[in-house]
Amino acid sequence: MGFIIEFAGSVITYSSIMFNDRYFNIGIFLSSNGLNNTFLFVLISCFVGFLFQEMGSIVNKYIIFRGKGLLKEAYSKEKTGVNHLSAQEFKKLEALFKKNNIIDLEEKYNTCKYYIIKNGRTSRIDKDLALSSMSRSFFFIISLILLIYMIANMDGRLVLPFALSVFVSTLMFLRQKRFAIMRYVFIFRTYLYDH
Repeated sequence: MGFIIEFAGSVITYSSIMFNDRYFNIGIFLSSNGLNNTFLFVLISCFVGFLFQEMGSIVNKYIIFRGKGLLKEAYSKEKTGVNHLSAQEFKKLEALFKKNNIIDLEEKYNTCKYYIIKNGRTSRIDKDLALSSMSRSFFFIISLILLIYMIANMDGRLVLPFALSVFVSTLMFLRQKRFAIMRYVFIFRTYLYDH
């Protein structure tokens, strides 16, 4: 997880230096103060990565997917396909939860997740969590950079970069959502097929 934070922070920091150097003169600041540029870059990257990861998490939780939206979508009998539970799987899980008197969706999820953690089978959910988090961070970063450039460059010179940013931002959002749902579904499926 640390690599993802460092990587996201490095991309943000490098992009900021590359695109905003004419406004902020970050390169001149680093050189003129005699600081070790590499160490400072890594330090700033880690800090920026943590900052954007937390901001993305807050935006995701309280604005984009309020009320456990992704969990509800993952544990739904209406949605089907490879990344969702089949109708049979949903039915079997419901019977299993009913037998154990587990009614609340969050309690169902926590029961399944605890089972996986207790049995040390977390490598797949950790991978999906990392991919989802990285995509969420990049979605948030690209959206924020896009907003800044829209405000700073209202003259219409950046039509192609704007369109590309919108495309990549949308792609990262969909990727984040897909991996988060895959993680939830994997947790439910593992619990189901082990019982």
